[in-house]
Amino acid sequence: MGNLWKRLALFAGVFTSGLVFGAIFARWRSLPLALGFHAATNIAQDASGLRASAASLWVPDYPAASVSAGPTILATIAVINLVLAIGVLLLGRRSKPVPLPQ
Repeated sequence: MGNLWKRLALFAGVFTSGLVFGAIFARWRSLPLALGFHAATNIAQDASGLRASAASLWVPDYPAASVSAGPTILATIAVINLVLAIGVLLLGRRSKPVPLPQ
């Protein structure tokens, strides 16, 4: 069961986040923007306590029931990241307006 959790966490967090960063790079062709977004998400996770570290402003005390909600949380993270990646790729993909004849 532990190996399954690692694979779910890998897919939900690492792989789908990588898709978001890749979509940002593909859309704007800017490595500094993609790296900056990655750094900003890391800082937000540390500051909000989602990833407890010495930089965390607070660390939430999760109830024991939240452990059983693990697959739901991981699936939600994956869906949000996939929707965000698709949204970034589709942003600005609208057809350019046709110039009016003069």
